[in-house]
Amino acid sequence: MIHRAEDFANHDEKAQISIAVGTEVQIEIIEHHLRLKSELIGLEEGEFLILKLSHRDPCGMLRSDVIRDCNIIVRYMYHGAVYGFYTSVINLIHRPTRMLFVKYPIAVEEHNVRTEPRFDCVIQAKGTSGDVTTELVITDMSAKGCRCIIMTEMTEHKAELQESINMD
Repeated sequence: MIHRAEDFANHDEKAQISIAVGTEVQIEIIEHHLRLKSELIGLEEGEFLILKLSHRDPCGMLRSDVIRDCNIIVRYMYHGAVYGFYTSVINLIHRPTRMLFVKYPIAVEEHNVRTEPRFDCVIQAKGTSGDVTTELVITDMSAKGCRCIIMTEMTEHKAELQESINMD
């Protein structure tokens, strides 16, 4: 079911959104059957988001008066979850770069794509692969594994360290 931005117009509260500046965002302009790639470059909480449009997308042929007030779907990934919301276009400007201003969402849907939740952390550790030991920092973990940054440059053993590290 397609929801229009106006369907949420009677709500007083705005959604809390999980997104960071620099996040890649996909925009679907419903009325024009058009999907565009963009990047979040700013927002005013509760008011609007500013999306920088990719130079490769055909949005240059659209005039701001043509897409102003158009209903759109915004989708993005953040920390292993896919988020999406319906909103509408406030304005499109072409200078100094192509930027789309969209209304701040009333409701945001979340779909977790991970089978196990991940937890952010910063833990110093040592890892071994065979007889190679290196220092690392664990940046997030779940029941099935973790993500880590290898602190030392072990170029000759890089492939085996990336493949499997044992931690005690």
